[in-house]
Amino acid sequence: CASTLPDNEVDRMVKEAEANAAADKERREKIDRKNQADSLAYQAEKQIQELGDKVPEADKTKIEGLIKDLRDAVAQEYDEKITSLTTELQQALYTVSSNIYQQGDGAPGDGAAPNGDAGASSSSSSAGGGDDVIDADFTEAK
Repeated sequence: CASTLPDNEVDRMVKEAEANAAADKERREKIDRKNQADSLAYQAEKQIQELGDKVPEADKTKIEGLIKDLRDAVAQEYDEKITSLTTELQQALYTVSSNIYQQGDGAPGDGAAPNGDAGASSSSSSAGGGDDVIDADFTEAK
């Protein structure tokens, strides 16, 4: 299998491909973070709407502000802000969900059980508010 390219040309092409692979990986990770942030913002909005009056006004205002800031960071591609705001919004949602659960609106075994079978019954599995799970569609760009 003889090559028609000189060795130095082959070496240059291999090095160029390796350099681009690192840049491609970083670009993909950045896009994944943006997609996760978009999905989280949508889920947070949906969760706040579904919970309605169960969410204290101060928490609702804080979460809505975080959603807006996160969407702005995504639009302007501020990668560090996207990462920090994603974490902050996840924590705020977790806190609100935990507070609502502790107020008695969750069924025993909902969400916090470390093994998945402890609270799994048909009535408790549909309550869903205490988990920190994000449901998203994923498509791989080629």
